[in-house]
Amino acid sequence: MIYQNILLLATIGGATAWLIIRLILKRTRWTDTVVRGQEFHQAHATPISRFGGVALAAAFVLVALVASTSLPSDLEISPQNIAVVLGGLAMFLVGLLDDLRPVNAKLKFLAQIAIATTVTLGGELQFERWTNPYTSTTYELGAFGSFLTVFWLVAVTNLINLTDGLDGLAGGISFMVLCLMSVFAVQTDASVPGMLAVGMAGAVLGFLNFNFPPARIYMGDGGAYLLGFLIASLSLANSQKGMVAAALFAPACALIVPIYDVLVTILRRGARGLPIFRPDRKHLHHRLAQLGLSPKRAVTILYALSLLFVLLGLSVFWTGGKMLPPVIGFALLVGLIGLRSMARLERWIEVRHLFGTMLEVRRETRHALALSRWLELSAERTENSEELWRDFQFLLGKLKFTAVTLRIEGVERRWVNAASPPQSGDLTDEHHFSNSGKPVTLEIHGSPSTLTPKVFFLLAELAAEAWLKAAHQWQQKHRGPVQFSRNPEATGFR
Repeated sequence: MIYQNILLLATIGGATAWLIIRLILKRTRWTDTVVRGQEFHQAHATPISRFGGVALAAAFVLVALVASTSLPSDLEISPQNIAVVLGGLAMFLVGLLDDLRPVNAKLKFLAQIAIATTVTLGGELQFERWTNPYTSTTYELGAFGSFLTVFWLVAVTNLINLTDGLDGLAGGISFMVLCLMSVFAVQTDASVPGMLAVGMAGAVLGFLNFNFPPARIYMGDGGAYLLGFLIASLSLANSQKGMVAAALFAPACALIVPIYDVLVTILRRGARGLPIFRPDRKHLHHRLAQLGLSPKRAVTILYALSLLFVLLGLSVFWTGGKMLPPVIGFALLVGLIGLRSMARLERWIEVRHLFGTMLEVRRETRHALALSRWLELSAERTENSEELWRDFQFLLGKLKFTAVTLRIEGVERRWVNAASPPQSGDLTDEHHFSNSGKPVTLEIHGSPSTLTPKVFFLLAELAAEAWLKAAHQWQQKHRGPVQFSRNPEATGFR
């Protein structure tokens, strides 16, 4: 009977997600309501719907209803199961709001903490004790268990979202982890949490049919938050069924690849003085793309690496947690090899170089972020696109670039630093993106005698992002795209 339930829920989840996504893609009116213009960190050339999370949420609701009504009577609806369902939907709504209209990162983070705290205190879903798998000694966690629970729920929720930077990556990793947790369904006699994992594994598989490179739809923050919270909460629910170490540490092992990526990202952004939640193009999958790999090959490599750790997670589960230390040691070894291959390790262990470079980069970053914020606010006051370009020139001069060329739909504007004109040996960085469907190219030059390569490329990225944000702000006010006249003399601007 248990295998029939597994097949039923996996089919329901997959079919529901597949059908709803088909409807979304056919109804362009619905798609347009949730398509935001390309953001600076995104690699796709045209806007793509972020409504995929709605299909995942719909599949989740249907799977939860079937799981809670069709399973044996001893698996009745409990406060714990209600907390998982309502908490997951609440996280989805927070992400969906951001998909519809960008929400401040701090506000989203506070909302996540509030949801996780409510689930922890009101849903009987928290770390209460921990049993050493080697000595069988049990330790009561007390109030620290509640704090640890909130941290776990929020951390994994954001972990999946931060992984969603390459077509199919977050969905594929989530599918593998949910399949791992579906194994627990067999071990726990088809519990509701186990059946939810089975159903959502099917839903993610249906979603991946449209999300694998090249993606036709994204899960958005709504879908990523839902999957992340479910992975975190379902692992907690399973850990309370006599398998604390096994059921909790096994999913953590399976998530080692995104955990590694996020930890390196946090250290990198912190060292550069950048906001932790700021998107960029320095993630592990971006590094693979820089090596010349296609999106399909990059995501396949990361799938293979993730699958390896999923299997290691299974070994942790089957040994009751005793395999955890060897798995962690292996993960550290792989991480060090990864750092070495990216030529980071030597720089990180050279203390004088590390702190000297860090202080320089942080100063320049704070300056650039302040100018970026000024340009974004100034965009609300400018009357036309040429005036916005003039304000942008002020930012470029303060960042000590030598020359910048901006092209929008083939119309070009060029700025040259009179105090430091461009030279033949200048550093060059070029950015291509789209704003309101219009192709934009920003070519930036800087002198190596004024800016080190590390600082130059960081400032060039921040300058490009500043223009994109300011242009979006101007567009929101004037309800029209930023565009230039082909005759700048006629406007009084150059």
